[in-house]
Amino acid sequence: MALYANTLMAMPAVCTSDGLTFDGLLGTYYDQNNTPRAYFTGNTLERFDRQINFNWGGGRPAIGFGTDDFSIVWEGRIEINRTGAYRFSTLSDDGVRLSVNSETIIDNFTDHAPRRDTSRPINLRAGEFADVRMEFYERGGGAVAQLEWDGPSFIRQVIPASQLSYICRPPEPLPCEGGETEINGLRGNYYNQNGIPRNYFTGTVESRFDAQLNFNWGGGPPMGSFPANDFSVTWEGEIEASETGRHQFSTVSDDGIRVYLDGNLIIDNFTDHAPRRDTSRSINLQAGERYSINVEFYERGGGAVAQLEWSGPRFSRRIIPNANLFSQCPRPEGPDHIEIVVSGNASTCVAKEVLIRACDDPLCSSIYTEYEGTVELTTSTGHGDWQLNGEGNLVTGSRDSGTASITFIEANNGIARLLLNNQHAENLTITANDTINELLANSSSAIQFSDNAFVITDIDPLLDGLTNADIAIAGRDHLYRIEMVRRDTSQSPAVCGIANDYNQSQQPLKIWHTRQQLFSAQAPQINSVSLPNNKPAVSNVQLDFSGGGAANVMLQTTDVGQFSIEIEDDSRLFSNTIDIAGSSHRLTVRPFGIDIDFIINGVNDRQTQGLSSITFAQDLAAMADANASVFTSAGSPFITRVTAVQWQSIDDQNNDGQIDIDANLTDNLATISFGTEQINESIRLTHSLAAPLGGADGIIGGNIFSGFSQGSRSQTMTWSEVGIIHLSAQLLDNDYLASGIAITGEASNVGRFTPHHFIVRDHAHISNPVLTEACELGGYTYLGQPFTLNYELLASNFAGDITENYRDDFIKLDNSQGNLNIAAVDINVPLDLSSRLPIASDINDNSTFLWGPSMAVSLGVAEVETTLTIDRLATANGPYLVSIGSLAVDTDGVSITALDLDIDNDSIHDVALLGESQQRYGRVFLENAFGPETRPLTVHFNAQYFNQASGIAGRFIPNRDDNCTVYTATDFSFVSGSYTQRLNSGETTISSIAGSPYNTGMGSVTLTAPGNNNEGNVDIRFNVEDFLRYDWDGDITTTESEPVNTASFGHNRGNDRIIYRHEISQ
Repeated sequence: MALYANTLMAMPAVCTSDGLTFDGLLGTYYDQNNTPRAYFTGNTLERFDRQINFNWGGGRPAIGFGTDDFSIVWEGRIEINRTGAYRFSTLSDDGVRLSVNSETIIDNFTDHAPRRDTSRPINLRAGEFADVRMEFYERGGGAVAQLEWDGPSFIRQVIPASQLSYICRPPEPLPCEGGETEINGLRGNYYNQNGIPRNYFTGTVESRFDAQLNFNWGGGPPMGSFPANDFSVTWEGEIEASETGRHQFSTVSDDGIRVYLDGNLIIDNFTDHAPRRDTSRSINLQAGERYSINVEFYERGGGAVAQLEWSGPRFSRRIIPNANLFSQCPRPEGPDHIEIVVSGNASTCVAKEVLIRACDDPLCSSIYTEYEGTVELTTSTGHGDWQLNGEGNLVTGSRDSGTASITFIEANNGIARLLLNNQHAENLTITANDTINELLANSSSAIQFSDNAFVITDIDPLLDGLTNADIAIAGRDHLYRIEMVRRDTSQSPAVCGIANDYNQSQQPLKIWHTRQQLFSAQAPQINSVSLPNNKPAVSNVQLDFSGGGAANVMLQTTDVGQFSIEIEDDSRLFSNTIDIAGSSHRLTVRPFGIDIDFIINGVNDRQTQGLSSITFAQDLAAMADANASVFTSAGSPFITRVTAVQWQSIDDQNNDGQIDIDANLTDNLATISFGTEQINESIRLTHSLAAPLGGADGIIGGNIFSGFSQGSRSQTMTWSEVGIIHLSAQLLDNDYLASGIAITGEASNVGRFTPHHFIVRDHAHISNPVLTEACELGGYTYLGQPFTLNYELLASNFAGDITENYRDDFIKLDNSQGNLNIAAVDINVPLDLSSRLPIASDINDNSTFLWGPSMAVSLGVAEVETTLTIDRLATANGPYLVSIGSLAVDTDGVSITALDLDIDNDSIHDVALLGESQQRYGRVFLENAFGPETRPLTVHFNAQYFNQASGIAGRFIPNRDDNCTVYTATDFSFVSGSYTQRLNSGETTISSIAGSPYNTGMGSVTLTAPGNNNEGNVDIRFNVEDFLRYDWDGDITTTESEPVNTASFGHNRGNDRIIYRHEISQ
């Protein structure tokens, strides 16, 4: 017992007995795991509140709760004392939602300060009770929750406890715990991925049934123990159409989602994204028909939304209702039932084989192989003796009593093989009863034991299945021996043996087959005669019994099936009192294998190309080759055709019923009834990595094939990685018609898969590009001067995830292959400057590629550094604000797809932006200098760049941003032969420099004084880099040169006190 605030008495924490009634409402308090907006999740507390009249202020609603981020649901009923109109009010801080009699009358589920919301008037009748439900959440700050009303003859007040009540009711059974076999909704399998991003459908899994797909978890987890990010979910079940006609499916998701209908991928947006709606094409559905539906979803980060909608011929888009969704309930542990497999005719001379099977489903399409129970056996006539013909522990009853018990052991794998001897010519049935679970009891169909009977024995060398017998392969002849066995009762004791005098070479017989499955499958044949499903009116097959009472026959099949062969001789020529009949054991005809092919441009790739030429799927016998033909890109859909095929001798040269290594099944005929079994078979394709060695396995999608037609099924698949894979096919239940046979198929070296595209920025796994100017401090580069781009290329699949297998020989973009396709545009004009960049091969040569895993770079990522120059023209131009972009493309044509820079001004983006550069046409101007020969002489120079916007036609202006250019004294020299007057070589030298690197674009060099009377001139040359030379002689036909100017010695400076002197005439 606990005393809570705003209660008048101690209240029980929960209902302790069904039918108890309490004053007040039941409140369920959720702590949300302290996660904002994860309403009605987390740990819970239940208690009875006599009124809803709370003002917690900044406090907590209960011990163990926080002061913020909690939510509450109150439920119960209100007693109405007077007939009339009532209005309900809530005073809340924060969100509130109120419903009366299941109708929402107040909805203010928002963050807000304390405020009152009032409903419209509602008419209620005296003596009745109104159901009430109030939902509330607290986000932050103060917390208030009050429920009020006003009505006939009274003003607004908090609803008193005397009017509120709650009746304890037994909890509803959990889904599928009430004995039902199916429920409405979809089965959701929630994976926590062990907290690893993009590790979809791995880790701890929690399963539950979800009534609808209508989830908005916000930033919270999907269930209490799960993380709010990096989880994934699969939903599976069936959807039933209510109307015939065209339907569209939609999803609202954040993040990735895929939807499959009957195995077909109809919505595919398996990417990180904010909430968005994706819609399928129109799909024709039939009213009352059910279709399998599978949804795959993952949450990467931020909010999480998963909603599944549809629209139809006469209704607009809405969440798919619970009533249209169906899931099968898991069956309780153990077999579904016991089945007795025995055919309808037997000989009193030969033991009749009887199979006792522990079935895993109502139609016994698979066996419950873990069964180790004990089954009691009886016959309806009380006759017969049982004999073990395989594994298990058999305890027989008294002689000729028809009783025994068989205890299954592990080696039985759910099937006991027995023989029943019965020397009485009679009709009987067999009953099998589990000694513990009487619900597993079952009885056989009638068995006619006869003194004259055909005994049909499977003598084929094929040893297949759980019982090593009674399994045939479609397309492969299957050998039987038919013996006419007679029990001669005229002797005492009776004598059994083959009737040697039953010896006609063309014995006419009625032969047909009795099916247990696949009633519309193609009929088997004997002697090229198709066997009917029912006993023919006249004899239809002649067999050769000339050897004396026995004939060997070949059963020809072209389709799957499960049936018994029935034989009858009703001529009465041998046995004049009764027809002679016989039945084979139940035969299962399976496919030989599964062919995997790919639809390329509308044709079967491997079937068309064969093994002798290169195919998109590669030669089955070839090695995985990183230079093989391109199949498709990672994550892109490709069409795969799966076919259950018949046997061919070339594919099974040792005739053991198994597919030979490197067999080619593409030209094998289909078993056209495969997939139409009572429980339709499905095929799962799995993959293993062929290349690159040690690479990532990746994720396969669309790999479960259902809904076969003519034995074949085509649908889209995806693989998330780069490389080459092997595909393996097998039955989803790995057991064809409970025969113990695993049908398989292989497609080796499927590929090559390339990346879908490259990503160069705005991705969590790479850094955005960086352009480094030659003069980083000044923020510019001279035209013709090298500058660098550092960027990362991420090889991506269709969904935008890294393809880690783009490595080793699968890399098709580096210095020697592919093209970076760098382009440049002046964004001010705009003006395409790409032609002034180096040629493509030089750009690749001047780039370094570091692909992972080298130097700890992530797999699937390249760190690229490219050195560029933008050429100078012969005439001065600029300056330019240049955007640099790339359309990197490898030798397979994989390129950057997120383009955002228009180079040629046609409003179409051509490349992806990497960075911007200030490009200036520069030169260095060396000034004249003069001074006395007795003093050192300083020669000044300055960096300039051309500004075409300055003046009428543009002019050079000082480059005050040049604080980067470095020079030394050795960069200066005297021009040979330029000495004049008394100044001779060697009389003045370069003594020092100032301003290296340039200081706001300026610097100087100092010459030593030549000495008294050594006056004269000499030209000085400044050896600058090419991008700072200029056409100083004004002749564009000559190359640009270094700056040269004259140093003059022997000139006085003049009087420093005279500012201006001017001669005037009078």
